[in-house]
Amino acid sequence: MQASHLQFCFQLARGIAQQFGSNCEVVVHDLDSNDVEHSIVAIENGHVSGRRWEMAPPISCWRLCAATVPAWRTDWLI
Repeated sequence: MQASHLQFCFQLARGIAQQFGSNCEVVVHDLDSNDVEHSIVAIENGHVSGRRWEMAPPISCWRLCAATVPAWRTDWLI
């Protein structure tokens, strides 16, 4: 993802988190990345789930991404 697009997404995530408060977790994934294990590039209010930006996304996110991002390896998902 281009740096300008990432900057926009970071600002948008921060704005959404501020709008909805500290119990709203907002996560930005780089779906252009082939590194599924490290697709989270930003997270606001990560204390909600305990996730951090360097963590892998949950299985539900992988399934959603697999439906839209063919490069993500998903043959092991059932």
